[in-house]
Amino acid sequence: SIHNIKNRFIENFQFFMSSIGGHVSIHGGLIILANFVNNTVLGEFALAQKIALLMRMVPVFFTQAILQKASILFKNDKIEFNSYVNRIFIIGLSITFGMGLIVIIFSKWIIFLLAGSHVIYSDAILKILAFIPFLSMLNFNNMIKILVDEKKHLLTKATWITAIIMLILATTGSYYYGGYGLSIALVLTEIVSFIVHSVLLIKNKHERA
Repeated sequence: SIHNIKNRFIENFQFFMSSIGGHVSIHGGLIILANFVNNTVLGEFALAQKIALLMRMVPVFFTQAILQKASILFKNDKIEFNSYVNRIFIIGLSITFGMGLIVIIFSKWIIFLLAGSHVIYSDAILKILAFIPFLSMLNFNNMIKILVDEKKHLLTKATWITAIIMLILATTGSYYYGGYGLSIALVLTEIVSFIVHSVLLIKNKHERA
């Protein structure tokens, strides 16, 4: 029916907009940095960022892996749902923290393997970005709760608030400190994302109560 088509369009549009906001948060920094540094520095930064972005997919994999089971538990057993999600959350934090430590310790050799030489700048940037997956994993519980309860409007709102704050942080950091400033901005963005999602979920819960 026309009504169902309209509802599906709205649902998919919410996901589309949140996806765009997510891409801005993750990839927009490199475009901003290009305005403040030369191509050599930009390339060296991009090398380290690619590794960090690949690692950042780990929390996404965790979310996708348990989403179906979490959705079933959310509808049938809220206590078991919370227990299950928290258990996976602790595992995810442990794995991403360990990954961060490994990357920091072996960053010199990782860069050497990919670049064919030791690029000091890329090495330093990678050390800063190494814990982005861990910080991204902090938002795991929030994302699961939003997805299983189909709060698409919250996801879109949180994603775009985060993206706007990221653009401000990235522009300021890149202008004053180049790639180092952008790296710190990307790390702070993950913390901001966690705070924004948490606040919106708490606010929504109070409104429903």
